[in-house]
Amino acid sequence: MQSKSIQKIVVIGGGIAGLSLAAAVQPWAEVTVLEREPHLGYHASGRSAALFSETYGNALVRALSLASRQAIIDGGFAAHRRGALHVGGVEDSAAAIAVDRIEQATSLRIGRPSTPWAGLRTFSPDRTPVIGFDPRLPGFFWLGGQGGYGFQVSLTLARLGSVLLRGQPLPDDLTARGITSAALAPNRFITPAATP
Repeated sequence: MQSKSIQKIVVIGGGIAGLSLAAAVQPWAEVTVLEREPHLGYHASGRSAALFSETYGNALVRALSLASRQAIIDGGFAAHRRGALHVGGVEDSAAAIAVDRIEQATSLRIGRPSTPWAGLRTFSPDRTPVIGFDPRLPGFFWLGGQGGYGFQVSLTLARLGSVLLRGQPLPDDLTARGITSAALAPNRFITPAATP
């Protein structure tokens, strides 16, 4: 367990996950957000379609998403409903295939996209976010690997981060959904060294 006296926190990355964590710890810590780009939310967060789907991801991601739902609504992030099209791949050919399929199935005429773009999504090996202290690097706390789930899980991950940083137990509403710190911890990827 880490010290409960953490006073200063540096968040590396000004996307939705980093900014959500910074906001969650701000009441009890001095927070600095570092972002390489000239604007916050510049990459995937700033160009996201911000789709919320309760059926997206594995069981743990779905539980995190459901736990975020009310905060997303209460925060005004769900001002309107819209349809969605899931397009896989980041190549121009994938975008062209998607446009062709839309045009074939509907009366829409899209033409050639002027700037096809896809945000890079970082996934952990098990496609579940990583959150918790790194057992090999004292004081280093992970919050990463949201993949394409960032907007729909970031508010819950920020809540988790705030309690984990202070060494507190997870909130009851999250444990009731089967969310555990062990299932999200970075040490799940660390293979113990073989002893001779």
